Amino acid sequence: MVNPLAFGETPNRFGWLCVGLWLWLLCGATCGGARPLNMRELGPLRENPPLPSGKARVFFLAEGDLRGPVHVFDQRGTYYGAIGSGQVLVCDLEPGRYRFYAIRERNGYAVEVPSISQGQVAYIGAADPLFGSLEWRSLNGCDERSRRARQAALRLTRVEKNERAEEVALQELGDVPRRIAEADRDLEQLPPNQRKLRLVEFTEPQDRPCPN
Repeated sequence: MVNPLAFGETPNRFGWLCVGLWLWLLCGATCGGARPLNMRELGPLRENPPLPSGKARVFFLAEGDLRGPVHVFDQRGTYYGAIGSGQVLVCDLEPGRYRFYAIRERNGYAVEVPSISQGQVAYIGAADPLFGSLEWRSLNGCDERSRRARQAALRLTRVEKNERAEEVALQELGDVPRRIAEADRDLEQLPPNQRKLRLVEFTEPQDRPCPN
């Protein structure tokens, strides 16, 4: 660390500038997360279509600005689409067990859904922190970040279905099965406190998942 007193008996302007820069870098590396969703920057509230009978729903959403499109797959290699800044991907699925993968360039990240039943809704977010790799995590929790993301889900721009999107994604990403296998390996190696962030859990009743 730069000592601001090293340039004389009293701190000079250059010394304090070095200290400020060092503290900014330290904070970014240790506590700098994704820029929180600003509700004022979002679009108007959009209608949430009724959930089809027998189906479950998953929202894949961008938290703040992303540095590039994030492609979403499941454990079977099914392609759901890609999300960018300010976007949400809404998928109605058969109940069951899933792993959902965010793949960007040559990196993959996994989130686990041990069980999702008909009528249940899951929220999974992608975020780019100031420093570090992509964050891909469950937003079904009761923390403030998850609450805000769920509130924002219906105000983000919904990704429309594109018949050629999968073809373009596979060309861009290369060996998707390999990215999925690497993401599985990385998930298994995470410490328990970090792996918990990658686990989608449900509380009952579903319409009031968090205490007031």
